[in-house]
Amino acid sequence: MRISIFQIIRYHSKINLVLNFIIFCFIFPHIFYNLNNILSSFIGFIILFAWFSNIVLLYLVDRFLIKGRNNKTKLNKTSYRFLLSFSSCIFLIIASLILSNLIVTGTSFIIGITISYLFQIIGFLIISISGIKLSYEVIIFTCNKKKSKETINPININSIRKKIVKSICYFINGIGIYSVIVLLVPIEFFSPELAIVIPQISLFLIFIFILNTLIILKLTPRSYDDTKKSKFSFLRIKSIAKRKHFRQGILVMGILLSFIFSLPILSTPFSIIHAENEFRDVYGDNWRNFIPSNISRFFLESQFNIYNYFMGIPHKDCNIELDILYYEKNDTKLYLDVYYPKVSGESLPGNNSIIIKIHGGAWKVGDKGTGNTPIISKYLANQGYVVFDIQYGLMEFQNGGLDLTPEYVQGNFTLHDMVYQIGNFTKQLETTYASEYNGNLDSVFIMGGSAGGHLTSVIGLGYNDPYFSGNFSNAIKLKGIIPLYPPNSAEHYFNRFEFKDLIPGDPTTNPLAFKKFTPSNLVSLNDPPALIFQGTQDRLVPPINSEQIEKAIEGIGNDCIRLIFYFATHCNDMITNNNFAQIWLYYLERFLFLNR
Repeated sequence: MRISIFQIIRYHSKINLVLNFIIFCFIFPHIFYNLNNILSSFIGFIILFAWFSNIVLLYLVDRFLIKGRNNKTKLNKTSYRFLLSFSSCIFLIIASLILSNLIVTGTSFIIGITISYLFQIIGFLIISISGIKLSYEVIIFTCNKKKSKETINPININSIRKKIVKSICYFINGIGIYSVIVLLVPIEFFSPELAIVIPQISLFLIFIFILNTLIILKLTPRSYDDTKKSKFSFLRIKSIAKRKHFRQGILVMGILLSFIFSLPILSTPFSIIHAENEFRDVYGDNWRNFIPSNISRFFLESQFNIYNYFMGIPHKDCNIELDILYYEKNDTKLYLDVYYPKVSGESLPGNNSIIIKIHGGAWKVGDKGTGNTPIISKYLANQGYVVFDIQYGLMEFQNGGLDLTPEYVQGNFTLHDMVYQIGNFTKQLETTYASEYNGNLDSVFIMGGSAGGHLTSVIGLGYNDPYFSGNFSNAIKLKGIIPLYPPNSAEHYFNRFEFKDLIPGDPTTNPLAFKKFTPSNLVSLNDPPALIFQGTQDRLVPPINSEQIEKAIEGIGNDCIRLIFYFATHCNDMITNNNFAQIWLYYLERFLFLNR
């Protein structure tokens, strides 16, 4: 028996209705408790499949059920409103995920996390309810096997609102083309700030540009004779042939943009394979056997979970104390935040090991807390680590700093000053903070990204170097360093005009300082193992930097694991739900346990 297109669309609509209803029912659980890996993965794939199913249904409705885009069907209006609400809610969900990564604790946490979850819930619920409504109307429409005779006002594509919508869609497509260039071409002048964000939300961008394409197509009918022009209509396409070519061009552009934005997600298996090979090289083929089952239950069960990508990684419960003064000299005051477990750390994977976190910001901006992924600090503290997130003095920045940068940390500080201040903290760790927060001085890690990654490498690899003699506590035993996208060559970075004051003189007049602030020159047999995060498309700190550090460490027989993330740029661990950060966190928690 021949199946008509009406029947196919009807069956698809029924499946789509069920998928959206499942999302509607399961949108709340992650707020109240953690789902196990199997259930969360199932729900994550349901969300992914349902969203693509919604898009397919929208296309089928416009392609086969609504022949003329200006007819008077209720279904036509519903599909148009669903397109707009779908794309708008994706932006809302992205905002919720970014916001949830920035908040720390206290009143700001309660307000921030509430707003974040509210954005997320509203976004998913609107998409689900709209998908259910569209599916239901399609089922009714196809069951009648004829167009609705309701006399609802048609979609007037010449209205000012519709032309504004279409103009916004053209603008978004323009941003998409520029974003593709930024993503694919690792050149520093191509918007490094935009490059940081794009790969981290690439899965959402796929949907945004597919929906954007469908909106343009819906507002550009195949045969409607668009003779009424206004200042908002800059594309005067009257003939059917030109209109057809324009529609084809828009469709090809949308598909191409969506495909390119899918590359960071599609590269995930390759990053996992590389990470597995790195761990096998250091710990052997059966390295997971070194992690007992009672410990591994605290860890992420898989390197990537699509549910976490959509919903974010929940904030873990731990004790937090903020703004503890640890350094005061002249007019300089430096503070720290400490994250530590609510229960005895001995029963947890961390066993009260200490992690010193050093924020990034090009040695001139940035801060602890919000500026240093607090959600990761809370996650690690929940596993039994005592995390100290510290400030250090920054160089003068004439053009002003980020809003997150306190004025009191900015001054005429050099790299020597920064290392001295962090070294001073290690001495206070020995005398005060380790005992106060039950931290284990025999198991200490240093972690930092970008400029913080450079300082992490210099301190971790130079801890026993005579050049830094007296800077650090002798009671601390370093078990590992974790530099993320770390700069290496001092001659390259600190002989440039904007950073020239960080090391007095130049490579000719002060060669020893330039040598010692190049991490790859500091390696020695007593150094701890290293775990490095590196994106292949990083244009601010190109991969050659971490590669030089890795070769130097491995060259003398020490352990170094360098995780490579394809299409990742600088700071691509900042939004912790993305595929890069999930893989990073999976191997980070295992690296910490294996070396503590």
